[in-house]
Amino acid sequence: MAQHAACSGISELPAKETCIETSPIYRHKKLTENDSTVLEQIFDPESAPVAGIQIDASLPENRFIHDSAELQRLRSQEVRAIQMIEGLASSSRGGQPRENAIDAATSVMSKLIAAHPTYASAYNNRAQMRRLQHGDHVLVNPPTGTRKSEGLRDIAEAILHDLNTAINLATPPSPTESISKSQALILAQAHTQRGALLHATAKALAHSHLDPSEALATPHLFPGWGAERFEEASSRDFFLGGRYGNGIGRAMAVHTNPYAKLCGSIVQEAIKKEFRDQA
Repeated sequence: MAQHAACSGISELPAKETCIETSPIYRHKKLTENDSTVLEQIFDPESAPVAGIQIDASLPENRFIHDSAELQRLRSQEVRAIQMIEGLASSSRGGQPRENAIDAATSVMSKLIAAHPTYASAYNNRAQMRRLQHGDHVLVNPPTGTRKSEGLRDIAEAILHDLNTAINLATPPSPTESISKSQALILAQAHTQRGALLHATAKALAHSHLDPSEALATPHLFPGWGAERFEEASSRDFFLGGRYGNGIGRAMAVHTNPYAKLCGSIVQEAIKKEFRDQA
């Protein structure tokens, strides 16, 4: 959630090193600097221009709100809202008390957003609270007879709107522009959250016998999308989440793109062997 507390609906994955160390073959004397860069991006599925993200600790925490006292007040309200849920999660209580706590915390975030519509962190947190309440399969209609789908479309739209808004507010105007630590954290979490929703949707569609236009709660937002398209989009969001610093996003980017990773490893080994043979 916010940078002050972890109230994540995404289960932590085992720690796993996912970065491929830059191989000497990319800097071989026969290759130009441009050739080396191209090869590195092709053979390393995690490599992309966004890898050059520059985090500047001297930048203001928020691009739109520069009053430090006001930011501190907003963060304090966020922390209190998050603690409403965390306190319940650490107890044995559930059911209605849990729903009430999430509703109350979500209401706090909604008030923050109404008063400060450019405060990206509140959108990110509100989306996560709704995910905790409704689950990651919120973009897909439930099987007939399992639970009511009434209002599901509105909930799905609300979560996506919040994540999209958080990302838009925190993303710098230029991809080469430096960002603050706070911005990077919001982007890491929002992209990973959205990736989780899209990934859950991809899995649900892959096991559904229905056409996506019937299975999706929000087909108007994803016209023509099937399981593969959702999987690709989730992999991209996980990738971006990882690049901005989210460990889960980094691990899931590899998990959702195993063939590219395998292909990259095979090709790297083949080129290494070729250069060794020529040496």
